[in-house]
Amino acid sequence: MHPSRLVIVLSVTTAGIMFLEGKYFLHWLTVLAFGLTLAIILFGMELGLPAVGLFREENHGERRDEVKALARIIKRAKKGKTARSIIEDRIRETYASASDDYNETFSSLSSSPNKAIMTLRREGDFMENLEEALRIMEEDINED
Repeated sequence: MHPSRLVIVLSVTTAGIMFLEGKYFLHWLTVLAFGLTLAIILFGMELGLPAVGLFREENHGERRDEVKALARIIKRAKKGKTARSIIEDRIRETYASASDDYNETFSSLSSSPNKAIMTLRREGDFMENLEEALRIMEEDINED
């Protein structure tokens, strides 16, 4: 939940408790609890406390969207060539990122593919080929 929404929810909850409970002591106890929670949220965001950082949008959306996008691409790659070429590009990008010279490695893998890309291009069950290509890629990267 976004911090601004959380503050609104806490405000409404505090007001509700204050009006429902008639005791003076509970009114002040509720106000103190609300004030303490509000201070933790507002100052915690400013200080960068980890518990408050969980509410930030940057921690949620980006990675989840990328995983969903890759899952969709893999599902489409079972039938289509475009999705397979996207997966090949991702494998090339991974190899290039692991090397010292990104551009040279990426272009060399495009012109002369390595064993992982050749395995991915093989005929047969695409999912088995993908698993084998990822195993090969993992071994290659762990060697370095």
